[in-house]
Amino acid sequence: MAGLLSKRNRTRTTLLASALGATFLLSACGSSTTDAADATNTGDCTPSQGVTADAVKVGIIFPQSGPAAATFSEFDRAAQLRFKEENDKGGVNGRQIIATVYDDKSDGATQVTVANKALLSDKVFGIVAASQADTMYPELNRQNVPTTGLSSLPPYGTDLNTFGFNGSFTGNYLSTAAAERFAVDGTNDIAVVSHSSPGARSSASGFLATAPTAGLNEAVSINDMPVGTFDATAMALKIKQSGANGVYSISLIESGISLLSALKQQGVTIDTFMMALLSSPEYVASSNGLLEGVIGAPSGFKPLMIQDESVQSYVSAMEAAGYDPYVAFAPIGYMSADLMIRGLQEAGTCVTKENFVNNLRQVTDYSGAGLGVAPVSYQPGVNPTGDPSKCAWFVTVLNDTLVPDAAATCGELIATS
Repeated sequence: MAGLLSKRNRTRTTLLASALGATFLLSACGSSTTDAADATNTGDCTPSQGVTADAVKVGIIFPQSGPAAATFSEFDRAAQLRFKEENDKGGVNGRQIIATVYDDKSDGATQVTVANKALLSDKVFGIVAASQADTMYPELNRQNVPTTGLSSLPPYGTDLNTFGFNGSFTGNYLSTAAAERFAVDGTNDIAVVSHSSPGARSSASGFLATAPTAGLNEAVSINDMPVGTFDATAMALKIKQSGANGVYSISLIESGISLLSALKQQGVTIDTFMMALLSSPEYVASSNGLLEGVIGAPSGFKPLMIQDESVQSYVSAMEAAGYDPYVAFAPIGYMSADLMIRGLQEAGTCVTKENFVNNLRQVTDYSGAGLGVAPVSYQPGVNPTGDPSKCAWFVTVLNDTLVPDAAATCGELIATS
C-alpha cells in the first residue's frame, strides 16, 4: 500500500465495586426481588421478576450519550427492532417483550445507577448491554440476571449468567485471526493502540500474544488512549519513532480516524492500518479518502454488504424502520436482542432466571439471527462460558467502498497469559 493509507478510564475500581454492592443491597432491603404483580406462577414454576402471563420486561443498557455515544449509536434501536419482530409474531410463548432503555454514558458510576433502577425499581427480568463500563456485572452475576451482549468485557468469560452473541470473552485465550490478516499484507512490525477500558486493553494484550504465531513483531504498545479528545499528534510521533509499518487501533472509530489523520500529517508511512469496529460506509464516505486501504474488523458479524439472506433481511428491516444498519453497534444490538429471545425460547413456558441460564448454556449452535460469522457454543470451553470466537470477517476500504474479504479468517485459539 503506497504511502500512508497510501471512540473511560477503567472505572471498575475496588471502591466502586464495593459501592455497587452496597447500593444494590441497601436498596434491596426495602423491596422483595419478586413482585407478585410482575410474576406468574404456573404449577411448579417459581415466580420470576419481570415476567407475567403475557409479557417479559427487559432493560437495554448502553451509552446513549457521552463521548462513546457515536460509536454505540443504533444499538438500542436495532435491539428494539428485533424485539418488535418477535412481538409481531406473537412474542415468545405468548409473552410480549417490553424493553426499556437506560443510558449509562459508558461511565461506571452511572452504570450502577441505571442498573439499580432497572432491577430494583423497574424490575426487569434480563439485561441487553453494550458498554465500556463493567461495574454492574458483579451484582448481575450475584442475582443471576440473564444478560446478553457483546463479549468485550471480562464477565463474559467468567459469569455464567452472561452470554455474548459472538462467544466468550477473549481474556486468557484469543484467536490468531487478526495477526494472520496482518501477515497477508506482508506487515510485520505492529503498533497496537487501545483505550484503557478492560475490554480494549485485554484485546490489545491478547493480540500481542498471538502476533508471533504469524511472524509479527511488537513495535510499540499504547494502551492509555482516552475516550474523547486526545493528543493524536503525540501518539503518531511515538508510532513513527517505533518504526512500525502496521497499526492496530482497538478504540472508538472516531479515535482511530483521529490517529490516522495525525499519522498522515506527520508523514508516517503505514502499510497496514486495521481499525476495530469499522463497518459503516458513512465513515468511509465522510473521510475524504483518509480511510483508503484501511482494514475494518467488525465485531462478530458478517460484512453487511455480502449477498446473504439473513444479512439482507436485517439490512432491509433496519432501513424500512428508518435506522442505519451499518454503524458498528447496530448489528451488535440486533444480535444481542436475538440472543435474549433465544434464551427466553430455551427457558420454555416457565421463564425463570435458572431456566434461562441453564438451558441457554446447553446451546452449541447459536447463529446470531444468521448474522454470526460462525456458530457459537455456550457450553464450557477454554472459559466457563465457552470459547472465544476463532473467526473474523474483515473488510477493506478500496476506492471509497468497503469490500469484504472473500471469506472469514479463522485462526487458532492460543493462551495469551
